[in-house]
Amino acid sequence: MGLADPCPDAFPPPFAGAWGDDAHGLWAEIELFSEGQAGGAVEGLRWIEPGLFQMGSLADEPEHFADEGPHHTVTLTRGFWLTALARRHCGAR
Repeated sequence: MGLADPCPDAFPPPFAGAWGDDAHGLWAEIELFSEGQAGGAVEGLRWIEPGLFQMGSLADEPEHFADEGPHHTVTLTRGFWLTALARRHCGAR
């Protein structure tokens, strides 16, 4: 199975309010709005290129847990946009 072009189909992406390319690769920002609220939050995204990476830990690795294996190669055949920061979901208040 071949890998797709490492670049996104369109750059800048149509959803982006800001975009660029830095030492970490392509990035884009989108502004998120909540119905009935003024203003919005800006969410940063990073382009993840197609390729290969290793996932899981080796069985003899120090502090290895059984659910962290097996160590294997993962192939991403297509790139995708990923949020740049992890967010904690607080739920409704």
